[in-house]
Amino acid sequence: MEGKIVRIKEPVLVKFFYPDYEMRTELTYNDIDKKIIYHGSLKSGARGGIKEYLKNNTKNFISLTGSPDLDLSEKETLLKWVSDAKQRPVSEAVFEYSKALDDDYFIYCLKIFWILGKWPMVKSDKTMFDLFIASTTSLKEAMNTYLDLQESLPTKIIEASFLTFLLRVRKIEEQTVKPGYLRVLKSANSKFGSSVKQAVYKMATRNQIDDRLKMLDLLTDLR
Repeated sequence: MEGKIVRIKEPVLVKFFYPDYEMRTELTYNDIDKKIIYHGSLKSGARGGIKEYLKNNTKNFISLTGSPDLDLSEKETLLKWVSDAKQRPVSEAVFEYSKALDDDYFIYCLKIFWILGKWPMVKSDKTMFDLFIASTTSLKEAMNTYLDLQESLPTKIIEASFLTFLLRVRKIEEQTVKPGYLRVLKSANSKFGSSVKQAVYKMATRNQIDDRLKMLDLLTDLR
């Protein structure tokens, strides 16, 4: 990120990644010897554009203003950047799983990954991708995988990710995903694609039962 214009949804993450930098919306003469995260307005009078302006008026900079050199506005590209920056490769399953997370939980996981160098799935070696695959094999395998996942993930996260998977199964022709994930989508579409709509509707109307049981019922209804 250093010396670049960056597009990112959560500017506070940049400060988290670079704690020795200071946030600024305006520069002062004192900033000439400081590392700055700039998120102010474009300087219309600055010769050479915003990058040249910051280069000449800071020790080093990261700009959140201007046409980006680095676009990290999507979860996948942000996770890839962190993975490369930390030299800690992540699996395709983690990439696919991260897309289904809500923004707050994704940031939580990303911060843990930045500090510890591993995605926070420490209590179980199962991932959501394993559940996607298991759902296409047998009910027993799907339920076992689901119960394993509960050791490391909140039920709501599992539910949201699996519902996203089912939406992709229903609209498989619209998907642009990696080949391994596409194979699982095709397998799921072939096995239970016609029952997805009814199973999800049935799940949505079960307001009086525990969320964990709702997921188990959903897996059963997809048979």
